[in-house]
Amino acid sequence: MIQENNNSNTNNFFSIWKESIDSYYAGLEKTIPQYLQSMTNLYQEYSKTWNAALDSFIGIEEEIVSKGGHETRIASSCG
Repeated sequence: MIQENNNSNTNNFFSIWKESIDSYYAGLEKTIPQYLQSMTNLYQEYSKTWNAALDSFIGIEEEIVSKGGHETRIASSCG
C-alpha cells in the first residue's frame, strides 16, 4: 500500500512538473512574437529619428556654408 502511494505521488509529481514546463513554454510562444514586434517597432522609430536628425544636420550645415559664401560644388577629376 505504501509503495502504491509513492508511485502515485511520483507520477503526480512528474505530471505537475510537465504541466509547469508546458505552461512556461506556451507562455513563451505567446510572448516572444510580441517582444520581437516591439523591438522591430523600436528599431523603426530609432531609424526614422536618426534619419530626421541627419537630414536636419545637413540642412543646417548647407545653410551655414551658403550664407558664408563658400562654394559647394564638387570638381570632377575625370577628363
